[in-house]
Amino acid sequence: GGGGGGLYYGAGGGGGGMLVVPSAYLAVGTHTVHIGSGGQGHARNAVNGGVAGENGEASFLADYYSSGGGGGGFATYATSWWSQNGGNGGSGGGAGGYNGGSSKAGGSGTTGIGNDGGQSFTTTGGGAGGGAGGVAGNATSGVGGAGGIALANDYTGVSVDYAGGGGGWGSTTGGTAGVGGATGAAGTASPTNAAANLGGGGGGASTTATASNGGSGVVIIRYAV
Repeated sequence: GGGGGGLYYGAGGGGGGMLVVPSAYLAVGTHTVHIGSGGQGHARNAVNGGVAGENGEASFLADYYSSGGGGGGFATYATSWWSQNGGNGGSGGGAGGYNGGSSKAGGSGTTGIGNDGGQSFTTTGGGAGGGAGGVAGNATSGVGGAGGIALANDYTGVSVDYAGGGGGWGSTTGGTAGVGGATGAAGTASPTNAAANLGGGGGGASTTATASNGGSGVVIIRYAV
């Protein structure tokens, strides 16, 4: 599942890791399958102001395991609205905005299944989450970072894009998302949640809104007959 978006100069969540195994052997018998849920985005916390997005859950089939996306970062009142790092995961969440110091780093993606999150821009833009197909964009003045691109796969018989990164919040324009992820909110709006079963990251939100949830993951099995 994708990571949830961050709240308070909030960053986008990272897309879930996309593990593609072209050839695998599963022994005859029963195997456990788990579809990872998307990480949750939150409303403002009365103590620290901002709240990080939660990491997405991993999805797995037997011993084949793919990590959930990292949650989006935020700014915390506890340290004068300083930026907080994005969460690590399949793809990393973006870094939260800041009113002091400088942008922290976006979260790290996992090599082979995801990419890193992006950086923020002062109090006007949150970083974006990485996607399965590419790293996240950094925020610019008033514009949230653009989520990393998704990655296409045709194991269902139709090409579908999975695990795009969530967009960062922007004071003027929310950051675009990779396919399946949620666009970051603009101004005081709340972003919509990421799509189900595509593993995209949630969108970041401002000070008084609610950040959005990441999308749930999927497990696809194609077998020879």
